Amino acid sequence: ISTGPAHIVDRPHQPLLTNMAHPNTRITNFTNRTITVTPVLDTNAYAAGDVLFAATELDFGNAHVSGVIKHASILDQDDQAAQTITLYFAGETFTLGTANAAISISDTDAAKLLGTANVTTSTDLVGSRFGQNTAIDLPFSVNAGSLYVAASTGGTPTHTASGIKLRVTIEVHTEN
Repeated sequence: ISTGPAHIVDRPHQPLLTNMAHPNTRITNFTNRTITVTPVLDTNAYAAGDVLFAATELDFGNAHVSGVIKHASILDQDDQAAQTITLYFAGETFTLGTANAAISISDTDAAKLLGTANVTTSTDLVGSRFGQNTAIDLPFSVNAGSLYVAASTGGTPTHTASGIKLRVTIEVHTEN
């Protein structure tokens, strides 16, 4: 056990992180990017399992982006009862179904899905509800600079057209 100050040894020949599939690739910089969107909602009462909102673009403004979806949060400004909202992520536009109707995704569009994540709006903020999922860890790579997200509801809410704010945070590995 050393009682003196810590020493950092510079080893430029050993990268801090290595892509195991391509061991000669050196990862040098990660950045986090957060995008907030207000999806368009139907204003009639939903049934559990209905499409909450159609595919909404998360635009990163670059031609190619790869990384990991890390976090999603939802602010329900309409203060509906706690509900579990399932988010569906894709690397290109897709149709989950019609808002406020049962999911009716085609096989072609289902093949575009990168994955899903659940967010439960269980935190009561008196005039609104909040929920988050900080453990998504969904890798992606898109050539068009955008991800797309649609959602279904596990509850029976009635929303205003802009009553949901969705925030998605990604860890960007490459972009150009």
